[in-house]
Amino acid sequence: MSTSCWRCTSTRAASRPTAAAGSRPVSRHADTPRHIVLELNAAGTDYLGRGDYDERSFGDSWQSLERIFAHACRKLTRRDLLDEWPDDSPRPSEMTLGRWLAHALEHGQIQRDGAGTKSKPYRYWIKEREKYFGLRGLELDLEDW
Repeated sequence: MSTSCWRCTSTRAASRPTAAAGSRPVSRHADTPRHIVLELNAAGTDYLGRGDYDERSFGDSWQSLERIFAHACRKLTRRDLLDEWPDDSPRPSEMTLGRWLAHALEHGQIQRDGAGTKSKPYRYWIKEREKYFGLRGLELDLEDW
C-alpha cells in the first residue's frame, strides 16, 4: 500500500459558496501530480476532484497553440509564440508557456529542435507544417552542413 500526504490551501475566500482548493502532494512516487484541482460542492460539505491542474490548464490552451502552429511558415521560438498569441485568448507567462510546450512535446503533439540557449533557442512546430517551411523556414545552419 502506498501513502501520499496532501497539503491543501484555499485559493478563494472561504465565505464564497464555490470555494476551490489547490493542493500540493508530497509523495515518493513520480506519477503523483504536482497540483490537483478540488471544488467545494454546492452544499459546502465535500470536495469534488476536478483533475490535474497542469492537464486542465494545457487542455484549455491547446486550441490557441494549435491555431498558431497550424498557420506557421517556420519553426517558432517561445517568444514567437507569445508574439503570435491570439487576442481572444489570455496570453500565458513564459513559464506557463514553457510547461505547456513541454507537455505537448512529451505527448508527441509538437516537435522541437535547438539547444535551449540564447544563440540557439528551442524552436517548436507541428510535423504537418514542415512541407510549408522551405529552406528559410527550416532555418538551416550552414555550420551543420
